[in-house]
Amino acid sequence: VGFSGREEDGCDPGNVWFHNLHMTYAWALALAARGKKAVSVLDYGGGLGHYFEISKALLPGVEFDFHIKEVPALVEAGKDLYPKIHWHTDNQCLERAYDFIVASSCLQYIEQWDETLQKICHATGGYFLLTRLPVVEHNSFLMIQWILGSEMLAWALNKTAVLTKIEQTGLRLIREVLPGESAKLPGAPEEWIHRGWLFAK
Repeated sequence: VGFSGREEDGCDPGNVWFHNLHMTYAWALALAARGKKAVSVLDYGGGLGHYFEISKALLPGVEFDFHIKEVPALVEAGKDLYPKIHWHTDNQCLERAYDFIVASSCLQYIEQWDETLQKICHATGGYFLLTRLPVVEHNSFLMIQWILGSEMLAWALNKTAVLTKIEQTGLRLIREVLPGESAKLPGAPEEWIHRGWLFAK
C-alpha cells in the first residue's frame, strides 16, 4: 500500500477532508519526531497500516518503532502486508509509553470509550492526536452507521465530556483541528461534526 495523493493513484486531490486529515497527521508526527532519530508510534485502530507508509515518506531519516491496534481479522491481513509493524489485538499495547499516538475514526466504535481513552492518554509519552471523532455540543447519543455493507453502532460524543476526560489525565491541549465532515441523521437530536485535537504530555 503506497500513498502519493496523485489522482492517477485513486486519490482525489480536491478532497478537502482527505487533505486535512493527512496534513494534520504530518504536522503532529513532525512535532513528535522533532530532534529524534527514532520514534515509537501507536496507531490505535490503524487499519492495514497506511500511516506507516505515510510516516516513512514524510520522515525518511527517522527509524520508526510502529505499532497498530486493530481487530483480529485486520491484524492477520496486516501482518502479511507489513511484517515490520508490531500488531496488537488487545489493549496490552497500552501498557507502555509511545512518543506519538494517533486514534483516527475509532474511539466512537468502542462501547466503553471513556475507559479506553484514559488508557491511551496514560500511554502517551509525547503527543496524542485524536481525530475524526463525531462530536456534539449537547448529550451524547448512539447512531447506526453503514460502512462497506456492514451495520455498526457508533457514538456521537459530547465535546466537553471528551476534552474533560483527557484533561483529567494531565495532557494539555495544543490545537483543535477540523477534518471537515458532518452529518444530520434522521431522528438525531442534533448534527454531529468530525473534530480532532492534538495533545502533549
